[in-house]
Amino acid sequence: CYVLFSTLKVSLVAFPLHRHLPPEKETIDIMGGIGNNLDTVRATLGDNPYQYHVRKRISGAKFRSVVAEFAGYSSHYRLASNPIARCLNATLVFESAEELDITIRDCNSSRFEIPDEPPLPFADKKWKNRYNKTWLTSDDGEKYLYDARVGGSPLEIKVTRRETKEPIFWLSTAANFTYSEQYLEYQTPRLTPYVFGMGQRNFGFRLRKGTYTLWNRDTLADLETGEPGHNLYGSHPMYLMREREGRFHVLFFRNSNAMDFSLTDDFCNFKTVGGIIHVKLFLGDERPDTAIRRYHEYLRGHRLLPFWSFGYHQSQWGIEDLDTAERIVRNLTYFGIPTDGFWFDLDYMYKRQLFTVDTDRFHLKRLRRFIRRSGMRVIPLVDCGIATNATSPVYVNLLFSGRYIRNVHGRPLFGWVWPGHVIYPDFSAPDMTELWSSFLTDFYTDFPFGGIWLDMNEPTNFCHGECGRDENMDIMLDKYRVLPYVPGNRTLDNMTLSMDSRIWNGEEHFNVHNFYGPYQAKVTYKALKKDLGFALPFVLTRATFPGTGRYSAHWSGDISSDWDFLAVSVPSVLSFNMFGLPMTGADICGFYGNTTEYLCSRWIQSGALYPFARNHNHEKAIQQSFWSFGPTLLHTAVVCLRLRYALLKQYYTYFVKSRGVGMIVRPPFFEFPNESKLGRDEVLNTHFMLSDQLLFAPIVTNRSNFTVVIFPMEQLGMIFSLVHALVDRISSKNALWAFLSTTLST
Repeated sequence: CYVLFSTLKVSLVAFPLHRHLPPEKETIDIMGGIGNNLDTVRATLGDNPYQYHVRKRISGAKFRSVVAEFAGYSSHYRLASNPIARCLNATLVFESAEELDITIRDCNSSRFEIPDEPPLPFADKKWKNRYNKTWLTSDDGEKYLYDARVGGSPLEIKVTRRETKEPIFWLSTAANFTYSEQYLEYQTPRLTPYVFGMGQRNFGFRLRKGTYTLWNRDTLADLETGEPGHNLYGSHPMYLMREREGRFHVLFFRNSNAMDFSLTDDFCNFKTVGGIIHVKLFLGDERPDTAIRRYHEYLRGHRLLPFWSFGYHQSQWGIEDLDTAERIVRNLTYFGIPTDGFWFDLDYMYKRQLFTVDTDRFHLKRLRRFIRRSGMRVIPLVDCGIATNATSPVYVNLLFSGRYIRNVHGRPLFGWVWPGHVIYPDFSAPDMTELWSSFLTDFYTDFPFGGIWLDMNEPTNFCHGECGRDENMDIMLDKYRVLPYVPGNRTLDNMTLSMDSRIWNGEEHFNVHNFYGPYQAKVTYKALKKDLGFALPFVLTRATFPGTGRYSAHWSGDISSDWDFLAVSVPSVLSFNMFGLPMTGADICGFYGNTTEYLCSRWIQSGALYPFARNHNHEKAIQQSFWSFGPTLLHTAVVCLRLRYALLKQYYTYFVKSRGVGMIVRPPFFEFPNESKLGRDEVLNTHFMLSDQLLFAPIVTNRSNFTVVIFPMEQLGMIFSLVHALVDRISSKNALWAFLSTTLST
């Protein structure tokens, strides 16, 4: 099922598995544009009750700042308890020739801002100068790629690309702008249909018109529809946009509160319930990866992971005992399935309590012998909720340390997950690495793991807020029960902690919820490296936020075993490469529900090329190990995984050479931005490249035995003779569309 062409710079692999789909309604060639945003913006500058007029200006060589006073006629937004900010301070900082920092703060009130500390993103020029010697800073205004101004009555902030005069950011307090205590809204022009990002979501790679919610949430098999409420495990408030003249830029909204992002024909609209307006712009050129690399530099890059983690991984929820585990390993060897990672879900634990082993089913001496003889790294699942077991040293030590999430009364917040009642470690607390490391070190003595799998760290709570809370007594204390606007149309404590719970410094969960998973990943990574001596620690996390890639890999979470989720798996991998977590993948063959032999066969053809390739499924689903169905799936899996291992050194080299920035797995238009056909959705969602050298196009639809591979025009002369002998038909007009037949056995 593979055809090799020595063409595209070094080589190009056509993965002949994609069926040609008819263009979708919003499909437009990548050279196209939409509307006249400038006129549309002007048309919206009408009567608005929340306008601000500039009263004071301050400027310097590297910044512009103004103070604007409220000139509207409403004192609140929707609720009397939600007052409008009476004075705003808008500041532009020219951080470099390609980067601009924009903040709008309340002059009279201190509001939550994302702290400048890892794992969270913040400007760190020392890191950039160390890893990217070509980073440009300049005192010469002529070298800046943008012109920026702030001022006017009503207040406006406008940033244009100097070369093309396009408005890449344009905020006006007279156009859908509100700045109140619990509601912020602003908008900026959408220049073309090509907007990518604003995840995590199970969707196509390009964003279409709709509203998208960002707020880390435990959910099961949720497909995006463009309506509020389909938010998943991670929040990445950034987008990559193509401008009309073909340049690209990245916008990052540096805000961690729950938000809705709405995309219309003409505007990108942000609505959030806390924090400040803090926007960072990263300008690139005609190559999309230029802007992405600058964004990744700001995130301080992604870590290099160990070589073995790029192999194939076998996992299953429902490994009842060591006999079952040993049988799986024997089958992997017998059927010739190359495997580097073996994963245990909750099954190994005693009553599903963290850092325990059920020694009746997993005898410790035998478990250690199994790990040693398997020839693989064995990775256990670790959640975040600590069971309230008075005989557990982990629970007792956590209580004694005081490094746990507290409720509004200052006592431990009790939640409910797999073991029952739990409390939650505060991974942002000072010295939490030492405490968490002591738990991992003691656990390692019993279970010498090769890496750690962090799950349920959004964090998940089946109680929706706090178990045992007297809602009638506390309703007056919880100001987040009634908000003027609720992103996602769902209470924010759904499947998580109370919004008024607190971390060590008194900050409320309302503001820091999206940080919980990244802080756990950071603490775990440091514990493995510092105290357990892992040269290149491997940590896999479900919950993410910008900056998480510096400490962890990621998988797409709990997806269904069906064709819809296979179809969105490639866009998911592309999106997380853009978000700065390139080591990512979906559960091969799906997680929830029963797969089929044909679906699983197509899925391994795609999943064998994910950066992170793991087969994992639910305890109540049928077995989906590759030998569980028949010879077709087994043969397909062996062939595909042998290809993966043949490419493994090359794959790893791309990660090493990236030095932590840029997309490793990327859509073809990243390499050929002027080829309009590569901007079609049916290409964006199915074709992907490994660095700049290998092209893959897997089949992701049911009952398809041929694919259409689209080759860039500038390469056609080089590959025409090779392709002609291998394809059924080549487009007669320009030989761009190559139709290739394929079966599972070829």
